[in-house]
Amino acid sequence: MASLLEALLFVSPRPVAVHRLAEVTGRSVEEVRAVLESLRAEWAAGGRGFQLQVVAGDAVQMVANPQYADYIRRLQGPTRVDGFSRSLWETVAVVAYHQPVTLAEITHWRGVDSSRALRTLLRMGWVRVVGRKAAPGRPRMYGISDVFWQTLGLSGADALPPWQAFIPDAHEDVSVE
Repeated sequence: MASLLEALLFVSPRPVAVHRLAEVTGRSVEEVRAVLESLRAEWAAGGRGFQLQVVAGDAVQMVANPQYADYIRRLQGPTRVDGFSRSLWETVAVVAYHQPVTLAEITHWRGVDSSRALRTLLRMGWVRVVGRKAAPGRPRMYGISDVFWQTLGLSGADALPPWQAFIPDAHEDVSVE
C-alpha cells in the first residue's frame, strides 16, 4: 500500500485529497491517512530530497525538500510569483488574513480601489467567491482558493505568519541619525 501511494503521489501534478486516494486504492480514509503518516515520518527520517506536504487542509502532495530550494531555483529559474505587483500581493494578503471579505472591505483595508487586483486574482484562481454578505446589495464575499495555498506551498491559513509580524514595533526606536 505504501508503494502504491508513493506512485500515485509521484505522478500527480497537484495535491490529491485523502478521500480521493482512498477511492482509487479501495481502502478506507483512515487506513490511507495512517499509511501517509508512516510515509511522511519515513521520508523525514531518511533525509530524502522530497517530503509529504499537506496542502489546503485535507490534500497531500509529494514536494521537494525545502533545504534544496536554492538548487531547485538555479535549475528552474525564477518563479512567476516573484514578479507580482505590490497591489496584487496586498490584495491577496487582505483576503488571506480577513476572509471571507467583500470588495469594499478589501478597499477599506488597502485604502485604494482594489477591484482590478481582485479581478486579476480571480482570473488566476488564487481568490474565489465564497458567498454573499447579508448586507444591503448582498455583496460577494471572497476567500483564498486551494490554488493559492498550493502555489505558495502552504497548508492553509494556519500556516500564515501572524499579520502583526508585518507591523513595525511601535516601541522600537526607528529614528534616523
